[in-house]
Amino acid sequence: MTDPINAVSGEITNLLYSRHIAKVAEEVVISTGMATLNEVGAAIDVFESNGVQRESITVLHCTSEYPAPFSEVNLRATPAKTARTEVQR
Repeated sequence: MTDPINAVSGEITNLLYSRHIAKVAEEVVISTGMATLNEVGAAIDVFESNGVQRESITVLHCTSEYPAPFSEVNLRATPAKTARTEVQR
């Protein structure tokens, strides 16, 4: 088994990049940054349609501001992303 590949948030809408990752990765970690749920879903669809199993995809709730002010962290988005993307980790 290979190490997971991180699909960085700045490239989440670059679906050609996602296809390339899917061809070489068994496991993918998606950093969401400022991506919308629809953009995250599109990336997951590309990974799945190119051979990455949904169980091998991890979605990280990320912020693009470091250090993030507590008021911008929005941890309530994590369960929403889990429910909407059907990714359990």
